[in-house]
Amino acid sequence: MKKTAAWLAVHALEQLGVKYTFGIPGVQNTEFYDELNKSEKITPVLVTHEGSASFIADAVSRVSGTVGTLAIVPAAGLTHAASGIAEALLAGVPMLVITGGIRTDLGKRYQLHEIDQHAFMKPLTK
Repeated sequence: MKKTAAWLAVHALEQLGVKYTFGIPGVQNTEFYDELNKSEKITPVLVTHEGSASFIADAVSRVSGTVGTLAIVPAAGLTHAASGIAEALLAGVPMLVITGGIRTDLGKRYQLHEIDQHAFMKPLTK
């Protein structure tokens, strides 16, 4: 079996004891969601807004002793989840945020969801 980055990511989450992921699949993370659907240990929970996903992940971390995990699309998905991520940071609650990226091999990209995610998340992470 060929092991992909998506397979490795899901395998690592299983080893960490993650039981649920929360988010919305998109073109940037379909392979990851395909692997989540194959997992017998992790249940992907789909939401209607990334903000909900981040607050649910925060709640899961607080009550379950496992790390609440988001699986969201880049840029808009990440900015929508920011309030819940900030709440977890301020409360000292562990949270894992997995977001996709965009192609970087193009000259002038002008792609949908093109923001500097690292700069955006810097004040919201340790």
